[in-house]
Parts: sequence; structure tokens; C-alpha cells
Amino acid sequence: MKIILMIGMMSLVGIATAQTGGTISGKVYNEDSTELQPFSIIRMEVAGETISTKSDVNGKYTFFAINPGKYNLTVETAYGKTIINGVSVQSDYITQANIYLNEGITGDEVIVLWSPPKIDINTRMTMSLDEIKHNPNIQSPIDMIAGKSSEITKTADNKLIIRGSRAGDVIYYVDGVKQTSMQSIPGVAIGGMTVYTGGVPAQYGDTTGGVVILETKSYFDLYYAWMARK
Repeated sequence: MKIILMIGMMSLVGIATAQTGGTISGKVYNEDSTELQPFSIIRMEVAGETISTKSDVNGKYTFFAINPGKYNLTVETAYGKTIINGVSVQSDYITQANIYLNEGITGDEVIVLWSPPKIDINTRMTMSLDEIKHNPNIQSPIDMIAGKSSEITKTADNKLIIRGSRAGDVIYYVDGVKQTSMQSIPGVAIGGMTVYTGGVPAQYGDTTGGVVILETKSYFDLYYAWMARK
């Protein structure tokens, strides 16, 4: 039994660790900063090792599950070498880093300092335990979320629509387990909620409808709350 419990705990640690990584994504442009550059090799150093990816036919590239920190991206082509310094990665966040090859200089090395884009594709809303506790819609998690933003509405059968997507496109995770809905979760059992309406991290899958992440209270949280009401 001890061995089984230890394996289970190690698995949970692995899941938690995997979900703390961030994503770097962007597009590669050629030297005139207008045409996309497909099939470019982008390299970066992570924990002393060099990893690489290739831009697709549309010039887009992505690095998944990167630990939080700052990194340098390097692209080498016939035009020369372009280095993007200081790309910042956050947990459960998509960092945008477009690469403009050589900035018009051919056969040379160009170093560019990364800066955050003016328009951020990440849209994340978090509801704390205290906010949930005092929410007038505490008995209905769907109503709590729908009332949080004008970008979120609900259907007659209690399904969420985020940014005009189809109701079935929204993904729900309850304590890390993927669900088709969360209508059976009582509001008083919720410990926290996070809603992504854009820039969904890679570990939650590919969806245009957004993601709802719900964490329930532990047994001890519920017990202490019950004792406090006695």
C-alpha cells in the first residue's frame, strides 16, 4: 500500500510540474518585416541544453512547457543570424515573440532585446475563494462566470459561450480532470476558479471556446467551515 501511495503522489507531482510551464509562440518574418518566413529553425537554451523547433508553412513557431524565466532565441538563415534576448516566460502563459530576420541587414549578427507586444492575446480571469464566497450567484458556478465578463454568456441549458464561440467549445477542468460541464458542482465547494477567454495554455488543449479551471475545497476546508458554523 505504501508503494502504491508513493507512486500516486509522484504522479500528482509530475502533473503539477507539467502545468507550471509556459509557452513561447510567434511568427518569423524575412528581412523586410512583411513576408512570413516558413521552415526556419529557431533555437533556445534551456537548463544548459539547446532545443529547437521549426516554423511552419505560415511562419509560425511554438515552444511548449518552458519553465518560467528569461530566454534567448536564435535564428540562422542565409541572411545571417538574429538573436532575440530576454524573452520572458510565465507559468500558464503564452509569450508572444515575433522574429524579424536581421532587420534588413544581410550577412551579419543582429541582437534584438525582446519587449512585450502592445496587444496581449492572453486573457485570464481568476476568482479567489473570498470573491466566490461573497458572490450572489454562489449556488451557480455558471452564473458566477457569466457575470464576470461581458465576453461570456450562457445558454438556456446552462452552457457557457465565450467570445461568440459555440457552447460546446468551452473546456472544463475540475481538480485537473477534464469535464463536459460543471453543473453538478455546488458553489460552496469551490475553492477557486480561473477562466481563459484567450491565449489558452498548451496543456489545456486546442480550443477556440476558452477554458474554465475549477478547484474544489479540500476535505479539511469543508470540515473547518462546517465547524465554524456550529
